[in-house]
Amino acid sequence: MFPFNACVERDCDRNSVSGFDRCARHMADPRVAAAGISEILLSTTNVKDLNLAGLEIVGQDLSARAFYGCSFMGSTLRNIAFTGSTFRMCFLDFSILQSCDFSKSDIQFCSFAGCAFTDCAFENSELVHNNFNGARIEECTFNSSNLYNSRFIRSEVTRTEFRDCDVKRAYFLFDLEKDVSFKFSNTQEAIRNVDQAYL
Repeated sequence: MFPFNACVERDCDRNSVSGFDRCARHMADPRVAAAGISEILLSTTNVKDLNLAGLEIVGQDLSARAFYGCSFMGSTLRNIAFTGSTFRMCFLDFSILQSCDFSKSDIQFCSFAGCAFTDCAFENSELVHNNFNGARIEECTFNSSNLYNSRFIRSEVTRTEFRDCDVKRAYFLFDLEKDVSFKFSNTQEAIRNVDQAYL
């Protein structure tokens, strides 16, 4: 699990970015930290216990990587290829993800709570036991993925496809649902209303 090293700034309750003594908010130039973290990400295929919370990472090919116990909380990830990657016990809460490709990935026991997704692909992926609660998901695709026991509680989902997905025991209790397709998915095994959650 990523280290819980406190930011050295007084009265700050955030953890410092890996390799630094401050959180992204209190750095003079967070782009320096983002460049350093990007070098680490590009130089290894097994990424463990890294805290890059609050940083902005843009235009990287991070395909076929394995991420274990990492924190991306509050980060901005744009145009990142995570194709064929593995994520275990990673935290991306309240991050912004734009035009990211998670296709053919294996993502389990991760939290995307409160994230804002735009134009992201999760096709042909294992998305098991994940938390998407309170996420805003727009123009994304989850087609042909396994979403077993994942949660989309109070999420806002628009112009998004969950076609041909395994949604057994997945919770889809949306606050907003507009132009969402579950065609060919086993929705009878999903939790689509509060009453089902107590069965």
